[in-house]
Amino acid sequence: MVLVMTLLVRDEEEILEANMCYHLDQGIDHIIVTDNLSSDRSREIIQSFVSQGVATYLFEDSDTHSQSRWVTRMARMACETFHADWVVHSDADEFWMPVGHQNLATFFSQCQEWNIIEARRHDFVCVQDETAGDLPRPFWERMTYRKTVSLNPLGNPLPPKVAHRPSEKAVVADGNHAVSGIEKPRKLKEGLEILHFPLRSRAQYTNKIRVGGRALMNNAELPLNVGATWRKQYEELQKTGSLSFLESSIVNSEDLKTLIFSGAVVEDTRLKSALRELSPGLTPTGI
Repeated sequence: MVLVMTLLVRDEEEILEANMCYHLDQGIDHIIVTDNLSSDRSREIIQSFVSQGVATYLFEDSDTHSQSRWVTRMARMACETFHADWVVHSDADEFWMPVGHQNLATFFSQCQEWNIIEARRHDFVCVQDETAGDLPRPFWERMTYRKTVSLNPLGNPLPPKVAHRPSEKAVVADGNHAVSGIEKPRKLKEGLEILHFPLRSRAQYTNKIRVGGRALMNNAELPLNVGATWRKQYEELQKTGSLSFLESSIVNSEDLKTLIFSGAVVEDTRLKSALRELSPGLTPTGI
């Protein structure tokens, strides 16, 4: 069985290596990465995996966030070039986790009767790093509390993401929330979940909205409801120079105690445990 993951990234250097190492250790065989105008070390990180034969690097220089088109291209490459049995569509801040299975490989090996799988996402709280020292702890060391109800910045429930059987006719929707072109779709909605870390620091999130929102505004083909969250936050950032979402979403240790007491968050150390096993260097077994 061949598992192929797709990633569309832009300026993800502080999470990208952890994401790729984690999923390769989970049984993903190959990762196709489209780098859209990253100005940080993302390309260098991806190339280190390319040199080991476990990743393919694609570069997209259009500042338009044409996600559906670019991810669909990777989905069809997974089918035609790598002869995948399953294609998993992820973002750099998403970590796919099987429920009740050893890893992703064992989970997908037992999904013979399905051809589309939906995975629910669960947001983690961004906790300020209050430790002493010049080097901040990685996000997976300090962000170990999962929200019991995950909503986007507009207050709407997070839509799921999809994995699917390969098809030369597959079309992946914007956001990786759905796929069409799969013959006689048979959908499974359980067994997989995604641990989601969209906000990891003030600088990281502000840059995400600045470049992502601008790219959406540049794309005249997309309807205005696509990327509505980013669009609204980008407009706020342009008008005020700040994001109200950040002020209410980055918590200190006292805030965290309140959230725990209210039941708004629960401790979840699964990713922390998995990545600690891959440290130092986050080099997965077998690479």
